[in-house]
Amino acid sequence: MDKEKDIADFEIGDVEDNLPGGFGFGKAGFDKPSLVMEAMRNCITAANCEMRAGYIIRKVDKYGNVNETPIEDGRKKFCSCVEVLGELLSPDLDKDAKDNVQSLLNSIDNKEKEFADAEIEIWKTMPREARGKFALQGIFPLKDKITIPLNAELMTGYELKTYKKIFTELNLLLARIKYFKKKAKFG
Repeated sequence: MDKEKDIADFEIGDVEDNLPGGFGFGKAGFDKPSLVMEAMRNCITAANCEMRAGYIIRKVDKYGNVNETPIEDGRKKFCSCVEVLGELLSPDLDKDAKDNVQSLLNSIDNKEKEFADAEIEIWKTMPREARGKFALQGIFPLKDKITIPLNAELMTGYELKTYKKIFTELNLLLARIKYFKKKAKFG
């Protein structure tokens, strides 16, 4: 009977609070400032990597098997890291930061729509031979999508520049509201 009572009193939070590096708010838990600091560290690490498109390294072993090693797109990784940081800081955004970040995100959407609209015109005027070459690569016109590789590269470059501005804005926000001094009680 005592064993059943012990099982009934068991709660997941009890275990999480006592695990090393657990997700509870006990002795070994984490706090939001440390998460924000880690997200900023990830952004900085991603920004220091080579900003190039992802690719695959293919090597043939002595038995004729092809081993593929994917190399991630450094630009997309940085943009994802900044998105995570923005999501962590979303409750702490003041009016200026919200407006600035939202205008930057809107500029990405507007630029993407601009590229997609221009691409429709490109496909309409493209010679038949060029359309055939794209078709052999599996590239076809799609409404509201960027399908031509050069345009996709230009759009990714624009996104990268904009996300660098968003990271700067979030960094200015943290300094403006004295986030780490206030939240973590440092110094």
